[in-house]
Amino acid sequence: MVRAMLLALALLATSEGAFVHAATPTFFARRDYPDSAQWIQVGDANGDGIPDVVATSAGYITVLLGNGNGTFQALPRQTSGMEYSIVSAAGDLTGNGILDLVLSGPFNGSSVPSGIGLLFGNGDGTFQSPVLYQAGTDTDIGVVVLGDFNGDGILDAATPGESGLWLFTGTGNGTFNSPTLTPFNGESGSSGWIAAADFNGDGNLDLAVTTSTGFAILLGNGDGTFQTPQYYDAPTITNLAVGDLNMDGYPDIALVAQSHEDEVFLYLNNGSGGFSGPTFADLPPGYAGITIGDVNGDGINDLVNGYGYIALGKGNGKFDPPVHYPTDSSPFGAHNPVLADLRNNGLTDIVVQGSLAVSVLLAEGKGKFEDAIWTPVAGAYACGAPANFNGGASPDLALLTAEGITILLGTGDGNAPFSTGSSIPLTGAGCPQAADLTGNGIQDLLVPQQSTIFSYLGAGNGTFTLKVSAVFPSTVAGWAIGDFNHDGYPDIATDSFLIAYGNGDGTFQTPVSFWRHPPSCDFLPGIAAGDFNNDGWSDLAITCYETNSIYILLNKRHGGFTESSISNGDAPWDVILAPLTGNGDLDMLVSSYDLPAIYVYSGNGKGEFTLTQEIPFFNGPSDYAVADVNGDGKPDLLQLNPDSVAVILGEGNGKFADAPVFYWGRDRLPAR
Repeated sequence: MVRAMLLALALLATSEGAFVHAATPTFFARRDYPDSAQWIQVGDANGDGIPDVVATSAGYITVLLGNGNGTFQALPRQTSGMEYSIVSAAGDLTGNGILDLVLSGPFNGSSVPSGIGLLFGNGDGTFQSPVLYQAGTDTDIGVVVLGDFNGDGILDAATPGESGLWLFTGTGNGTFNSPTLTPFNGESGSSGWIAAADFNGDGNLDLAVTTSTGFAILLGNGDGTFQTPQYYDAPTITNLAVGDLNMDGYPDIALVAQSHEDEVFLYLNNGSGGFSGPTFADLPPGYAGITIGDVNGDGINDLVNGYGYIALGKGNGKFDPPVHYPTDSSPFGAHNPVLADLRNNGLTDIVVQGSLAVSVLLAEGKGKFEDAIWTPVAGAYACGAPANFNGGASPDLALLTAEGITILLGTGDGNAPFSTGSSIPLTGAGCPQAADLTGNGIQDLLVPQQSTIFSYLGAGNGTFTLKVSAVFPSTVAGWAIGDFNHDGYPDIATDSFLIAYGNGDGTFQTPVSFWRHPPSCDFLPGIAAGDFNNDGWSDLAITCYETNSIYILLNKRHGGFTESSISNGDAPWDVILAPLTGNGDLDMLVSSYDLPAIYVYSGNGKGEFTLTQEIPFFNGPSDYAVADVNGDGKPDLLQLNPDSVAVILGEGNGKFADAPVFYWGRDRLPAR
């Protein structure tokens, strides 16, 4: 069926003038690398000078090796040796130039013992089994931070527990001394956040640690000990970050409170390690991870959270209203963001551990992240039909709206790819399809409305005239266009097993049944027409939700179809036909209603299809298309969502890459 997927096809598979960067995938606002982690660090894990991403989850480590251009390739997932430890810190703990990893939390499935685990890096993106250091008898350990707290030039590790602050001083050979404990009021534990900075400008690292009643400031003495904690009341804190927010040279504090979902608490440093506040900055949703850094290159620190909201700093401790660059956050929410220069080009990029993937947003400078051009259309729905309606050099689009159909005429201008043309009033219309109904070389439109499909003949200038309506005995939900009687004129096949043959003048004959003994299907979500066996006659593929089957109907040429079926136990939904290998044979892609997957079936040119790949995607049905979006000659897979397009790049052999998934636009929720 041609529904919302056609909007994706029209917007992405257009002329080279449609987007400034159409030849490469660099126009995407975000790239996702599927994983199931909850925490990330960025560092050079394999010693090639290119930043990599180290993602940790309960018991596992996933490393994404950087390619130097902001893209990544995933290494096989490895076990961490700490079954329930999620939070990590990364640094060179041996002085050999190799990135090491420190995890905090329980050592195994139970809560005793707990502490930190040191995993030496091998220099190739993998890590050794952990060396464990217990935090006394504490069973509840929070975030871990690395820094030189005793002034010996060697990295130490600090982490909060229910007894207070545990400091593990480094020896320089990759080991830690037995920990020392600095008690403070209000236990911290596994929900405890910690950040290190020199708050009073004495050259010694200090700590900000969350407590059950707010947060505490522990000013360092420079020898691994700390002064008496200073306490600040605050609502239950779910995240904390430090950075200079008012350009006075002293680190300030931004924290996220559980009871304040759309704002960040700001505490400004007085220069001696004391803080005033809070003041507030808008940054929804408030329970996301947060970080501080300059993302627009103006020398002023900004606020960034895991959901991709950015509040640009004014340099006085105040911030502009947030702008949004969505990250992977459904269904479990986003985790911690990290700012890094992934391409060594001086720009600050954003990496986020999302719900089910690592999201990467590459900066293009001036506080913006690469996106595409959006054309607003009042009342528009997520479907349309691409075609050349006015004989111009650029494709046009017939877009469904609440009032009917709006024609968008292609301009060839990458900054404004469409201009609004004529409209067709038709309240309650469904998604249109384009076809040359009369054989005059001009594209016409077919538009469904309940049990009727209206035929609009194109004038060749982007305007249309109603010709006639084809009436079917029941509501037309799914329908396909094909030449089923081989007379050279388009016909209409519907999900009620009827064909209305075209007369070649924009009119259609009375619908007749094409399937003598159809399956018992109350709802047929997918129907598509194409020549499956290369005999020049249109065949049909139909999905049946109730029977978990895909039906292949091969045209007998002189009336009727030969039926076969493919079993698919995951509620087959929509179906797309496209040649994926370049051999001219049609292949088939089928989405699932129940599972986040798309199934790729390879066609053999004889009307037979074989399952070759299952692609993880979003939950629920959505609209899909196939088009070459990066100009490499290989068809790619697109999913259209309410405010974005997701893309998986094709390999040219009938399969699609496992990662990355590219997201272009402002919203990743599936269309339902």
